[in-house]
Amino acid sequence: MLKQLFVKNFALVEDLKMDFSANFNVLTGETGAGKSIVIDALSLLLGGRARQEFIRTGTKKAVLEAVFVLPEKHPLWVYLAEIGIEEEAPLLVLNRELSLSGPNLCRINGRVFTLKQYQKVGLAIVDLVDQIYAELMVVYLL
Repeated sequence: MLKQLFVKNFALVEDLKMDFSANFNVLTGETGAGKSIVIDALSLLLGGRARQEFIRTGTKKAVLEAVFVLPEKHPLWVYLAEIGIEEEAPLLVLNRELSLSGPNLCRINGRVFTLKQYQKVGLAIVDLVDQIYAELMVVYLL
């Protein structure tokens, strides 16, 4: 379950923190309200392609972070243990840092990993369907 999303200096967003409930969450708003930016941020957090254009104008880096709660027996914990991440009460924190001047970093529970390892984790916890209609986006948490 997606518990929290943090976005800093991403696209037009200066600073955003969103908390999600354990049940059903809906993003609504008029055209231009920023729903697509939230979905773009989530896509990047799951291992999507990073571009310098995502970094907010006038800043040097963008930081994105998502906190997930995974069930104790989720099959992803097996892969995470293989790459050195032990189960942590059962929180999983994904973090991406985009930089104009340095490397883009992918972190899982605070440790830096390759994009390929990071993507494998993102694909195991969320199926992002994307925008279906102008006002409807679907996100399936696996």
